[in-house]
Amino acid sequence: MKEVKCKLYRFDELSDKVRHEIVEKKRWDVGYEAMECRNDEYRATLEEFEKLFGIDVSYEVDYCGERHYIKSDFYPIGEYCNEISAKELYGKYVLRVLNQIYDDIFPKKRFWGKFKWDENGKSLTKTRYSKILRNYDGCPLTGVCYDVTILEPIKNFLRKPDVKISLWDLVEECLDKFFEEWYKEYEYCCDNDEFIEEELRERWFEDDLFFEDGRKFDGIYEDAA
Repeated sequence: MKEVKCKLYRFDELSDKVRHEIVEKKRWDVGYEAMECRNDEYRATLEEFEKLFGIDVSYEVDYCGERHYIKSDFYPIGEYCNEISAKELYGKYVLRVLNQIYDDIFPKKRFWGKFKWDENGKSLTKTRYSKILRNYDGCPLTGVCYDVTILEPIKNFLRKPDVKISLWDLVEECLDKFFEEWYKEYEYCCDNDEFIEEELRERWFEDDLFFEDGRKFDGIYEDAA
């Protein structure tokens, strides 16, 4: 009869050196898996943005970098456009187009008066909508925070219009900001050791045990000597 005793460790109980070796080994698997869900959310936001302006964006994005471009010029539909190219729409005309497009997404702010009731319990409260101020709260495209990123340049333009910026320039600025954040999130998920350790601890190895040298215990003991 042979009795074998060995010590087993949880991921957090391994030495710093061994944990670092595991992080280096699993870095790309963890980083790209973490981006799978995020990629779906980024794509959903982009699709809604494309619908908003009637554009088609070609793009590639991963840890190595990003590239994107609008496939062709677009012609906003509306009473202020008259089939004018987005590259030729400037200043107040851009503002008019945006005001028309964004009424549903960024509605005008609503102001309430004091609540009053008549003798029959009917509300006498009057409300009005601002002609200038808009409600920019929330994530109006998909309900995810990436909406805020892609719409930020437009919100800034609505607050302070720039007559030198065309609609094309503004949409490109939105896409530049959006894809830059998408690429940076790839960098974070693949480069940040603390993030990778947390993913390994909470998702990959939550219930796993290891030998002291970092080998994962699978229920079968094999003497490494």
